Amino acid sequence: MTLPRTGRSGSGGHDRGQLVLLAAVTLALALVPLSLAYLQLGYAGDIDGEPAVETTETSGAAGGAGPESGTGSSVIETIDRTVTVREGDIAGSYEWSARDEAVSAYRDGLDADLDVIEGASLEDGTVLAVTVAPAVATSRAESACPGGPNRVFGACEADRGVVVQDRAGTTTIVAVAFEIRIRRAGTRTTMTIVATPWA
Repeated sequence: MTLPRTGRSGSGGHDRGQLVLLAAVTLALALVPLSLAYLQLGYAGDIDGEPAVETTETSGAAGGAGPESGTGSSVIETIDRTVTVREGDIAGSYEWSARDEAVSAYRDGLDADLDVIEGASLEDGTVLAVTVAPAVATSRAESACPGGPNRVFGACEADRGVVVQDRAGTTTIVAVAFEIRIRRAGTRTTMTIVATPWA
């Protein structure tokens, strides 16, 4: 059989067109669930308008080291980033029954980062101490556990300053409470904050 000069038989072009159409439809169908998943993700700061970090108490901030000062806001932003990054390290890795191990792993990484933050030179003569605040975390777990009609989540528990929640059988970090003490010549500031990587 001799093929035409185009190098294809008369029906081949029609078959190829159907194959391209089928591939396009398959790709479009595959993108639908991906688009829906993307829309459901969001980020911690846009859920219910909650900030990623809440300052719950400030004392002795007259010296300019409060949450609105350069030093205070820099420390808070650094802690917020650390809390979120470390949550990603354990996300989906621990079942709810293993929440104690999840908090231990989370705290190991978090404590190492806090040591670096404390050791960083913020300003001449500034001394920084960051510790978890277990009582504030317990209060948060009892009063502000994420929930609602479109959120099928379990209960929250506070453990060593970290608030965890049962989400589909896995342990999720939803908040970490800190006490931040900043001392410089003549002034001392204490702030209590709650960082929320997920709302």
